Amino acid sequence: MLLCSVFWKETGLISPLLAQAFSGFYYTFYFLNLTNGQPLSVVNATIWGFCTKGWKELQASFPQEENHRRLHNYCPSAFYILTLLHEGYKFDEQMWSNIHFRQKAANTDIGWTLGYVLNLTNMIPAEAPEQVKGQQRGLWAAAIFCIVLTAAVALVAILVQCLWNPT
Repeated sequence: MLLCSVFWKETGLISPLLAQAFSGFYYTFYFLNLTNGQPLSVVNATIWGFCTKGWKELQASFPQEENHRRLHNYCPSAFYILTLLHEGYKFDEQMWSNIHFRQKAANTDIGWTLGYVLNLTNMIPAEAPEQVKGQQRGLWAAAIFCIVLTAAVALVAILVQCLWNPT
């Protein structure tokens, strides 16, 4: 439980906000000074080094963080990003060099809207879902016709039986 020391305060366990989009990747890695194309091993070591520090040590190391409002979010966010990219999307050491954490693309701020759109595109299935195959419509129509015909013949037979007066 190395992470507990980062989140534990007098009031209890602090959990990170989960409402950040992909732009949060840049801000988290910028804070940890990991936006310059560092290899995966350096990123991993930096995140572990940051997250294993005690809370008082973090507060002393980063006095510029106003009221330390976001300081407790950097560790879980960094681990989330690392786990998502490394374990989820399977970026290895070689592929990691293709990832660029940027704040702007073509002089345009990459904000939460782009991240939201990228997230929505992940919900589109790669191929059309397989349709469930059932019986042909003609077979169902024939079966219903036979059932109705049998019921009609049975009703006629009952009526004939009741009305037939053998005298």
